This record gives sequence, structure tokens and C-alpha cells, in this order.
Amino acid sequence: MRMTPQPSVDLFDPAWTAERLREVGVCITDRRWTPFGAADDFYLRYALPTLKSQGVAPGVTTAIAEIETGRRQRRTVGLVAFSGTMPSPTNYCNIHDLAAWSATLPAYSQAALDRLAINLPSFLGTRSRLAEARQELDALSSQLADTYEELSLVYQIGSNMTVNSPTASFLRAACDTTATVMEVKTTGVIVWDERLPQRAPQIFGKIPLSEPEINRLDALLRQMIEPLRDEASVLVNETSQVPQLAWMSPKVTQLLAVPMRRHGKTLGCMFALDKDVPPEIFGTFNRGVFTSMDRKLIEGVAVHVAMFLENRKLFQDSESLMMGLLHSLVAAVDAKDAYTCGHSVRVGLFAKCLAQAAGYDQKFAERVYFAGLMHDVGKIGIDDAVLRKAGRLTEEEFAQIRRHPEIGYRILEGVPQIRDILPGVLYHHEKFDGRGYPEGLAAERIPLLGRILCIADSFDAMTSSRTYRTAMSVEDAMGEIQKCRGSHFDPHFADLFSSIPTHQIRELVATERQNRLPDFRLLQQAA
Repeated sequence: MRMTPQPSVDLFDPAWTAERLREVGVCITDRRWTPFGAADDFYLRYALPTLKSQGVAPGVTTAIAEIETGRRQRRTVGLVAFSGTMPSPTNYCNIHDLAAWSATLPAYSQAALDRLAINLPSFLGTRSRLAEARQELDALSSQLADTYEELSLVYQIGSNMTVNSPTASFLRAACDTTATVMEVKTTGVIVWDERLPQRAPQIFGKIPLSEPEINRLDALLRQMIEPLRDEASVLVNETSQVPQLAWMSPKVTQLLAVPMRRHGKTLGCMFALDKDVPPEIFGTFNRGVFTSMDRKLIEGVAVHVAMFLENRKLFQDSESLMMGLLHSLVAAVDAKDAYTCGHSVRVGLFAKCLAQAAGYDQKFAERVYFAGLMHDVGKIGIDDAVLRKAGRLTEEEFAQIRRHPEIGYRILEGVPQIRDILPGVLYHHEKFDGRGYPEGLAAERIPLLGRILCIADSFDAMTSSRTYRTAMSVEDAMGEIQKCRGSHFDPHFADLFSSIPTHQIRELVATERQNRLPDFRLLQQAA
């Protein structure tokens, strides 16, 4: 937060200083011994006239102080005090007056008054600094009161901003929160940058706008905001008085719009329509108006929305790149064996279907699919002759095949984004009775992903043709899974998989074959 510059406080305030010194029995004067502020009778009727006429006065101690005035200037002042010795009566006063006055005054030796003169600048500086601090504190308190809603709003928006949040959900939450804090009827976001997600305008609130009206508002805000560079906002409290906005006046009285900008480029705009203030607060004919504070509030939100949209785009680009690379890796693995082409994708689909049948949420189901996609990536390190062998494998060849889960684990463990799926890659050949590999785990000791992928992998293997056998039917493969529940497969997941309708399984297989990328076929031909 920028502090508003405050006026400086003078180090020397004659009236205030005179009052403070008078309280301790000292009179402060100018260089001609004229006092600042009020002075006691002792100084006015005896000490000062004597000092002015003779330069010295019996019973009086004087000292000179050099002080700063606060404007890079210095000033010489005099300090006058009672010395503690009764002066002789003069023509300025009589002995009775002197006795009465001196009885009420503290006594200052020359050394004591000199010390006061030396310390006076420091004392005044401390006072000045305290006064300035008090002014800044008052200004800060005022700014905090003025910006509380802005900070609260920005905090709420920022706390909901994660790059993997669905774009539409984030925009709705941002607009709804803004509308509540600003007390407006409708808020919206329009994205103009074609690189960003969520190109359709997002408008939420009480004012119904038809698609043609939204498109017209979109085009109008592009014209009004994009050319503006310094003052880029639009604030209108009576649309009927602005020719370009008159068409809105039957539905919308007030419009506030600000750009969403990042790195000097306008990504779109955020806007609010009509204050939603109860009539009992402002009256029937004064429904509240948009102010500079409202503009500041929505500008703060627009910064976060623009940041989210840009980060979301970068996240999607990064995710797409990673997925593309991993799909290429899977395609390369499947190309090593024409008979298993599409196997990894189908295992991912079956595993995802099983996770959904088990009641897991969509996010986990997607990770299960991803684990299925990657589960056989270790076969890229197995000799092609072993993978493509038509007959029964020897013990040595089968030992090579058994290494592919660990090879896959080592290939993928360096990728932070997929560490959560590694248990599925490493343990999808473990059996529920502990007779699987690579570690011989049993029952619940097998990680969840391993138990799910074991069923999906086995089912696809059973329903796929090989040179040495024909494919089982879906029904026969389902029966085999039930037969091996508790030995090869987790009984709970085996029962759930068997409950999935066979037509749904066939649709998954048909969809995979229809959507299979040409790259798979090209890689197989090259192999």
C-alpha cells in the first residue's frame, strides 16, 4: 500500500515549546529576550526588563540554544531561569514581589540550564517525530478503512485461484464475490485474447441480457476500452445520457468496466452493471452510484482474473506437451508388438471405468486412466524378439518380461507430475494371493492402483487375440475374473468390474479403435 505523503511537522513550535518550558520554570525568548508565549511575572516584570537594559540580571541564569526549525534552517533562542539567589529590589519590582515570585520557581544553576539548552534540540526533534508518526498513523488508519473491502475481496479471489481450477468455476466465483462486495446486480468477464481459455462471455446476476445484447456490449467495450491507455476504465452512472449506451438504458442504468491486462496486453475486460442498493438506504430516486472506490475494487479483481487466465493457459500448454510426449512414448511401446497395439489405452479406459464404478471422484478416475496408459512403458526396455515371440517363453525370456514394471518405474520416476501413478506402473502384476511380481505383495499391501490395473490389464489381455490363441469373449473374460477373485484379483474390485454392463465394455473398445491415432499405425509399419 502506498502511503499518502503527509505535511512535515516543524521541529520548533514557539507557543508549544514556551508552554512546556514554562511548566518547569524556564522562559524561552528570541535573541532580544522577548518571550515566546506567556511568561510569569518574575520574567515579565523583573528578569526581562533587566536583561534588555543591562544584559545581565542578578538572581537570573541565562543560556543560548541553537535549534532547527524543520526547514533546513537554524534559530538561536534564549533560555531564562531563576538562579536560586534572591535578587536585590530594583525599580522594576520590590522585595516583597521578588520573594513571592521566587518562592514558586525552581532554581537552575548555570550548568543545569546549559544542559537544558544542549538537550532542547533533541527534545524538540523527538516531539516532531512523534507528531509526524501520529499523522502517518491517522492517514494509515484512514486508508485501511477505505481499502478493507478491496483487500477482503482480493483475498477471497486469490485464495480460490489455482491453475488446475476449472476456468468457468473460477470466473463464476470471482464474479459472484465481486457482486456481493460491490453490491451490484450483475458482473461479467469477457475474454478477447484468442490464446486464452473460456472465450464465451461469462455473465452472472439479476439483469437478463440476450445473446445479441451481450455481443453488442462486447463490441462496445472493445471500442471504449482498447484505445485507452492511461485511464482505461469506463464509468457511467446514467447510460441514457451516453449515446453509445442509450440502447442499454431500459435494462441497465450504470456501467463500470475495466480491462484485464498482463504484460502490456489487453486480455479482455471485467464489468459490473447497476448498484443493487436497497431503496431504504439511498431512497427511491438515488439508487447509489459507481465511485472511484468501486473502480479500484474491480480493478484489483481484474488483475487476479487476468493472472489466472494466463496461468491457466500456460498450465494447459504444459499439460498438453507432457501428455503429447507420454502418448508418443506409449505409441512407441505399442509399436514394438502389433498384437498389443492400443493395449495401454484400453487398459486405461477399463481401469477408469472400474474406478468410477467403485465411487471414486472424476479427478482420481483420470489419474487411474493415466496410470493405465503408462503401465507397460517399461516394455520399451525389453528385447523385441522376446516381446514378439509367438510360442511359449523360456524361463530366461519370462524373467526379462518380469522386469518391465521396474524398468517402467525407473523411466517415469523422474517426472514429478506423475509420481502418484507410479504404484500402478510398478505393481500391476502383483496378485492378491501374493504370487505375483515384482515384490510378491498380497491383499491390502498391494497399492490401490496396482489392484485396479491388475484387473484391467488381465481383462484386455484375455479379450485380445494372440498368435498362440484367440481372444475370449467379453462374457468369458468376465467369468474368468470372477473365477480368480481372491487369488489373482482383489475380490471387491473383481465384483465391481463384473457388474459393469458388457455393452459398456464393448463401447469402450469400439471408441478406442475409432479414435486410435494414425501415429500408432505409422509406428507399427516402421517397426
